[in-house]
Amino acid sequence: MEAPRIEASDLYFSWPTGPAVAGVSLAVRAGEMVAVVGPNGAGKSTLLRLLSGYLKPAKGEVRLAGKDVRGYGRRDVARLLSFVPQYSEVNLPYSVSELAMLARYAYLGPFRPPGAADREMVARALELTGVAELADRPVSQLSGGEFQRAALARALAQGTEMIFLDEPTAHLDISHQAQIFTLLKRLNAEEGLTVVAVLHDLNLAAHFPRVAIMARGGIAADGTPADVFREDRLSKIYGCAVRTGTVEGRRFIFPEISS
Repeated sequence: MEAPRIEASDLYFSWPTGPAVAGVSLAVRAGEMVAVVGPNGAGKSTLLRLLSGYLKPAKGEVRLAGKDVRGYGRRDVARLLSFVPQYSEVNLPYSVSELAMLARYAYLGPFRPPGAADREMVARALELTGVAELADRPVSQLSGGEFQRAALARALAQGTEMIFLDEPTAHLDISHQAQIFTLLKRLNAEEGLTVVAVLHDLNLAAHFPRVAIMARGGIAADGTPADVFREDRLSKIYGCAVRTGTVEGRRFIFPEISS
């Protein structure tokens, strides 16, 4: 069997406020689509940053393409994986196309300007994410949803084999949520893109072939949506009554709200 492209072993990490990840092991193989879900404070975003090398574990190891991620430089990591962070207020002095072009500097020397191939990668990424018409707009003038799509365009322009996304559907309406996930599924199917996404929306996560659910800094379950999204498990983890059902064979999840 092919070795995992990214593999975490017994990870521990704490913030000053307390533990965030405790004993997590996770392996993702090339071409997988994995959703990481769980309640607030479960350690989802911290885990994603540990996997990408942005944070260093207090204990344990992350191996990227068979090598300890601590042995890579930032430019080397940027050629293997791209990262779409959570949306925050931005005031960057770039247009949308300039923001996407920043991703190409992982491949350029300090004095080498972008070439035709770089411009083609950026144009394709803007088109795929539906922000081509915003190419010249300053990033500071984008709505939250527009910025999310521009950030995804930058990640795609990076041309990596893996993409990590932290709450990519924040600030997006359901139309753009569908657009983004349809695009990710198509790139996964057609180009073998490996996708790991932290999500709050369990119904969006149910569209992923694999789901890992976190609780109290650890992984409580890891498998298909049908295996992971059990009412008893979800009710215990989220601390409220949770119900599941199916529509045309697709599982959906909702909280039970008292009348």
